[in-house]
Amino acid sequence: MGIDLLTLVAQIINLLVLIWLLKRFLYKPVLNMLKERQALIDDEISRARQATQNAIAEEAKYQEKVAAFDADRNKMLEQIQKEADALREKLTAEAKQDVTRLRKTWKNELEQEKQAFDISIQNSIVKNFKLFASDALKDMAGVELNELVLKKFKECVETMTAAQRNQFIQSASSAKQIIISTDTRLDTQIRTDLKDFLFSTFDLDEKSVKATFKVDANLICGIQVQIGEQITSWNLQNYLEAFENNMDVAFNELIHQGV
Repeated sequence: MGIDLLTLVAQIINLLVLIWLLKRFLYKPVLNMLKERQALIDDEISRARQATQNAIAEEAKYQEKVAAFDADRNKMLEQIQKEADALREKLTAEAKQDVTRLRKTWKNELEQEKQAFDISIQNSIVKNFKLFASDALKDMAGVELNELVLKKFKECVETMTAAQRNQFIQSASSAKQIIISTDTRLDTQIRTDLKDFLFSTFDLDEKSVKATFKVDANLICGIQVQIGEQITSWNLQNYLEAFENNMDVAFNELIHQGV
């Protein structure tokens, strides 16, 4: 069987034409389409990488913000704790001051009440003692209480030292008034007796020195004489001090028991 050269050439030409057509109308468009597709894929990949990088950067920023927030939160909590501690200390100090002030106020009020109580008890005792002493002296010896007080005062003046007596005499030389204070008003006889005794003892001149009698309930059954700046007196205050001290002790014991 022989080969037809013309047929062979024709088939080769057909094959070349077919290849050209395929390349022209099929392969090249497909290749271009693949390139475009590849470019699109590369672009998507690039954008995905960029998005990933952006996401990583945003995550880093977020982590930084979280870390900064944690740091700020810790600082705020520390500051709040410090302020709370300072406020607690301040309130505690104020509470202690209030307690101290209230305790001081309470003690002052209690002391005032105690003093008022002591004064009330003392006045009551003095009043009843004076009544008792006066009545008892009258019943037992027919002696007035004021007469007994005058007697004790005279004894007190007579026991003065020479230096003390000289001081009164020196004051009397320049004094124009002698003030005689008693807890009650004296009758005329006792006043005259007391005045004569003082003028005689301290060498006073009745023409130049005036005798003034005053009532002072604080003397407590006593007599006080003032000539210038010199003062001498006798009363039951000294005898009542021991009683007052005992009353203070008893009252303080009651206070402690109440507390």
